Amino acid sequence: MNEVSDTELYNELAEKYKVNKRNALTNILDAGRILQEAKERLSHGQFSEWLADHRVNESIRTAQRLMSIFRNYGHILETDKIESLSEIGISALLELQKLPDRFKKEIEVVVMTDEGEKRELREVFDEDKLAGFLNEAITTDEGVRLIKDLSLSEMRKCINNAAGIYEPEDDDVPTDDGNTEVVVVDAVNPPLLKDANIVGKGLDTMGDLLTTLSHISSSCFEAAKKLELVCDESFVSTMSDKDKESFNGVSKRLRSDIEALHVKLDAIEV
Repeated sequence: MNEVSDTELYNELAEKYKVNKRNALTNILDAGRILQEAKERLSHGQFSEWLADHRVNESIRTAQRLMSIFRNYGHILETDKIESLSEIGISALLELQKLPDRFKKEIEVVVMTDEGEKRELREVFDEDKLAGFLNEAITTDEGVRLIKDLSLSEMRKCINNAAGIYEPEDDDVPTDDGNTEVVVVDAVNPPLLKDANIVGKGLDTMGDLLTTLSHISSSCFEAAKKLELVCDESFVSTMSDKDKESFNGVSKRLRSDIEALHVKLDAIEV
């Protein structure tokens, strides 16, 4: 095969795969749209049964993720910015949802109900700002690259930086000299913010403070993601009265602790 034929084949296969990736994203968004419609229109408690139907066969976790992707990005299908999203995967789409509110906008959407079409405002990601972020060039160990071309772990760092989440470098992490208490924060079960381990002896240096606040921020974010995944009608309907009482008690204490931290942070000017 001569060089020209090789080049033509190279380009032909690349274009075919590009179309395939775009179609895959379209299918993901369409799946999220159908799931969202099912959740909104089926009667109370029927959504879980519908997910278990052999024609659907989807877990609640996957359904929540696909619906979230549709709610945040579905409108971009109608724009030329869809090409930027088609170059990244589902995991990256989920990570991009951690970007702060300045990357979002409000649009009017049509929602199908049993009574017919209903219009409502929905907060979604601004396609221009999102495309600008993904096409931003940054310097890496491998040279200058666009954010959309980074690995998931490297992209996550850029997202955290845009969200103002502090990530200490190795030099910032305090060493254990035998006299400093090590504070371990569980990202799955965040501790109460008034815990003595958080505000006690471990905050001897600014590095300790920034690291601890970073852990708290990450813990709160992880807790928020888990709440989004499980606290819908189908999940709440399966909770016992005792579980609901325990949940409400922990939720009330956590809100109080977060409000206390908020007051402290507002009072500090550096």
